[in-house]
Amino acid sequence: MAGTGSIGKNHMLITRKYGSYVFLGEILTDWETITDERDPQDAMNHSICGDCDICQRACPTSILQGEYYETGRCMSYITQDKKVKDEDLDLFRGRLFGCDTCQRVCPLNKYAERSHIAEFKPLPFMRDPDLNEIAAMDNRTFKRYRETSSGWRGKKLLKRNAMIALASKGMEIREEYADTEYLKDIRERLLKRYKL
Repeated sequence: MAGTGSIGKNHMLITRKYGSYVFLGEILTDWETITDERDPQDAMNHSICGDCDICQRACPTSILQGEYYETGRCMSYITQDKKVKDEDLDLFRGRLFGCDTCQRVCPLNKYAERSHIAEFKPLPFMRDPDLNEIAAMDNRTFKRYRETSSGWRGKKLLKRNAMIALASKGMEIREEYADTEYLKDIRERLLKRYKL
């Protein structure tokens, strides 16, 4: 409504310059300014997308079809939830944290300008992650991840997601990876589901 951008069919704010790769912030002030507000219905009609529905078709959990969606079924949420259903294990498809499929496939992001801020760039060890290193992660190794967006949910979750990725590729999930009761349970479920 403030004219920052439009809400896309992926339910994200999309700007002409940066696509959906934006952070929203706010400034509280008593300074009077001229606003360029839009009609609330116009802001939500997905006009920026036109007839495109690529994000809706690409969504791994198929939740983007309607005006509203169940956030607890978003793949990003599922990769961060401590409870994961057996039927959702196949949806991970190697994801270690988050999803962003709807953003990666969006044509409006193809030529979007990228930030030049160094802190927004992926860290070298996160560009091509070693699944076995993450699955075997100890507290010392986790220190590298602690300050990243994937570190805030804790070490166990990253280890679990790496174990899921290994299992889905038919690779060995070593017994020593499961160093907590939670991870032992996950390992047993994965061995059974993927017949490893």
